[in-house]
Amino acid sequence: LAAGCVALGLFPLTIIGLVLTAQDVLGPFALALGTLIGAGLETVVLGVFGRMLGIRLRPVWKGSTARTSEVFRQYFPLVVGSVLMIGAPLIDQAMASSLPTGSVATLNYGSRVVSLPLILASTGLATALFPYASDLIARRKWEDVQRLLRHTLIIVFTLLVPVSLALSVFAEPLVQILFLRGAFTADDVERVATVQRLYSL
Repeated sequence: LAAGCVALGLFPLTIIGLVLTAQDVLGPFALALGTLIGAGLETVVLGVFGRMLGIRLRPVWKGSTARTSEVFRQYFPLVVGSVLMIGAPLIDQAMASSLPTGSVATLNYGSRVVSLPLILASTGLATALFPYASDLIARRKWEDVQRLLRHTLIIVFTLLVPVSLALSVFAEPLVQILFLRGAFTADDVERVATVQRLYSL
């Protein structure tokens, strides 16, 4: 746990440190260099702690077993699902690019606020539940797995339905507070708020 916290902290701190100290010299490359160095430091810290715990860092292939074959069988549907999820925003942008000028920007602004609670909820829940669910499945406690899934869905709906409704009802004030400055006009607010309402629903 300590290694994970240190490693996760090094990554953003390195980026922030380089951007604050070297931006005058490196310009936008400070962000890229900070990302590269931060990822490298994170890898080194995790590698050192892994070795201390006796975890083998170099992968060793011992041939295919029934379990690895099962993993490979399950991998294809996972890849297909991931491609569909990643492809959805690309399709959205491709459709928006055929509309009047500014439609792609409107789409991006409209999805920005909605994506934050979704990412926080999905990442947090997945991080917390994955080890527990994996343990239950490995021990074939299917009733507990169903109970966990049921409780998780209740939590998700209890949290995200009110958030979605709030993002829809208060779309215009939110867009005004976050974006209405510079070249962003009142007409833009109306268009982005409409997109945000649709995304939130």
